[in-house]
Amino acid sequence: MRDSLSFLFFQYRLINEENGDSPRKSHFYIFQEGLTMHLNFKCAACESEIQAEYQYIGEWVECPVCSFVQVVPDPPFPSGASYNGYEVEGMQDSSLLWTTYQAHEEGDKKRAVLLRVPTSFFLRKVSDFDTFANAAVNGGTYNIDEVPQILDKSLIHGKIYFVYEGSKNAISLYSYISNNGPMPHKDALIYMRNLCSAMAKVWEKHQTAHLNLTPLNLMIREDGGIQILDMEVSKYLLR
Repeated sequence: MRDSLSFLFFQYRLINEENGDSPRKSHFYIFQEGLTMHLNFKCAACESEIQAEYQYIGEWVECPVCSFVQVVPDPPFPSGASYNGYEVEGMQDSSLLWTTYQAHEEGDKKRAVLLRVPTSFFLRKVSDFDTFANAAVNGGTYNIDEVPQILDKSLIHGKIYFVYEGSKNAISLYSYISNNGPMPHKDALIYMRNLCSAMAKVWEKHQTAHLNLTPLNLMIREDGGIQILDMEVSKYLLR
């Protein structure tokens, strides 16, 4: 980058530097040239650096090196940052719908939570935001162990986020597969049995079926336990 550029670093980059980590690991940074804000990020296919004006966050772009088409991502929340009583531990998953963070309540309890933020890409497509927000809230009120309860709904930098019960030991099935490859058959059978049992409870109590179950919204634990996300949101997406 040219020395004349005025850099505006995210707090997470400063935190990484203080901890001795390379800020480049984040794959994101913002700088300002004149009155134009830019976001630099890594191509998901070839890892070449892509630069986009800040106004295009949430829009489709083509990598100038490999021509892979992808969405300009939202800048991530920094690890260690505090938002309305919740401290971010790190990003768990990101999709076209949500960016999900592992976090915990500040104070003595430090209860584990999932902080979920709708992406700019998705929000650009939403025609009825109130209906979507109500679905996200209603899906966290089932009072079923395998469906995380909603704890909070608030704003961060003008963007809404939802806080659900979390588990220190839970990861998404997508994260598991990305890190470990295919799951052993015996473990897959345990999770599938527990998933079917949970969905039967949901149907019995609420006459609701999940219409968009994916590896990103199925959380799993080492003890075989599961958590199902996006129960009501799936109805909104497929209406």
